[in-house]
Amino acid sequence: MVKSAYSSGKPSYGVGARNVPVVIDRGVDLQDAAAMITAGAAFDNGIICSHEQFVLTPEKHYEATIEAFLATGKVFFTADEA
Repeated sequence: MVKSAYSSGKPSYGVGARNVPVVIDRGVDLQDAAAMITAGAAFDNGIICSHEQFVLTPEKHYEATIEAFLATGKVFFTADEA
Protein backbone atom coordinates (compact mmCIF):
# COMPACT_ATOMS: atom_id res chain seq x y z
CA MET A 1 0.00 0.00 0.00
CA VAL A 2 2.82 2.40 0.87
CA LYS A 3 4.52 1.60 -2.43
CA SER A 4 1.28 2.37 -4.30
CA ALA A 5 0.86 5.66 -2.45
CA TYR A 6 4.43 6.70 -3.20
CA SER A 7 3.96 5.75 -6.86
CA SER A 8 0.72 7.72 -7.23
CA GLY A 9 2.47 10.97 -8.13
CA LYS A 10 0.75 12.76 -5.25
CA PRO A 11 2.22 13.70 -1.86
CA SER A 12 1.68 10.92 0.65
CA TYR A 13 2.77 9.66 4.05
CA GLY A 14 4.02 6.11 4.27
CA VAL A 15 3.42 4.56 7.66
CA GLY A 16 5.33 1.64 9.04
CA ALA A 17 5.89 0.15 12.44
CA ARG A 18 6.25 2.85 15.09
CA ASN A 19 5.65 5.66 12.62
CA VAL A 20 1.96 6.54 12.74
CA PRO A 21 1.53 10.32 12.28
CA VAL A 22 -1.45 12.35 13.40
CA VAL A 23 -2.15 15.65 11.66
CA ILE A 24 -4.17 18.20 13.63
CA ASP A 25 -5.71 20.62 11.16
CA ARG A 26 -6.61 24.25 11.71
CA GLY A 27 -9.99 24.85 13.34
CA VAL A 28 -9.99 21.57 15.29
CA ASP A 29 -11.02 21.52 18.94
CA LEU A 30 -7.60 20.83 20.45
CA GLN A 31 -8.92 19.45 23.74
CA ASP A 32 -11.14 17.00 21.87
CA ALA A 33 -8.31 16.02 19.51
CA ALA A 34 -5.85 15.49 22.38
CA ALA A 35 -8.37 13.33 24.23
CA MET A 36 -9.02 11.17 21.15
CA ILE A 37 -5.33 10.86 20.28
CA THR A 38 -4.32 9.80 23.80
CA ALA A 39 -7.24 7.34 23.94
CA GLY A 40 -6.17 5.88 20.61
CA ALA A 41 -2.56 5.55 21.70
CA ALA A 42 -3.56 3.91 24.99
CA PHE A 43 -6.21 1.59 23.52
CA ASP A 44 -3.93 -1.43 23.23
CA ASN A 45 -1.12 -0.19 25.47
CA GLY A 46 0.92 0.56 22.38
CA ILE A 47 1.46 -3.12 21.62
CA ILE A 48 0.81 -2.89 17.88
CA CYS A 49 2.10 -0.30 15.45
CA SER A 50 -1.29 1.16 14.52
CA HIS A 51 -1.55 3.74 17.25
CA GLU A 52 -0.58 7.39 17.19
CA GLN A 53 3.16 7.94 17.53
CA PHE A 54 3.67 11.62 16.83
CA VAL A 55 1.54 14.69 16.20
CA LEU A 56 1.87 17.41 13.57
CA THR A 57 0.06 20.65 14.36
CA PRO A 58 0.13 24.14 12.84
CA GLU A 59 3.02 26.11 14.33
CA LYS A 60 0.72 28.85 15.59
CA HIS A 61 -1.19 26.22 17.64
CA TYR A 62 1.92 24.55 19.05
CA GLU A 63 1.66 25.88 22.63
CA ALA A 64 -2.10 25.32 22.78
CA THR A 65 -1.63 21.76 21.50
CA ILE A 66 0.95 21.02 24.20
CA GLU A 67 -1.42 22.45 26.83
CA ALA A 68 -4.31 20.33 25.51
CA PHE A 69 -2.23 17.15 25.78
CA LEU A 70 -1.01 18.03 29.26
CA ALA A 71 -4.60 18.72 30.33
CA THR A 72 -5.51 15.09 29.60
CA GLY A 73 -3.33 14.05 32.54
CA LYS A 74 -1.99 11.21 30.41
CA VAL A 75 0.91 12.95 28.69
CA PHE A 76 4.11 14.57 29.86
CA PHE A 77 6.23 16.99 27.90
CA THR A 78 9.63 18.59 28.14
CA ALA A 79 11.29 21.02 25.77
CA ASP A 80 14.66 19.73 26.97
CA GLU A 81 16.16 17.83 24.03
CA ALA A 82 18.41 15.85 26.35
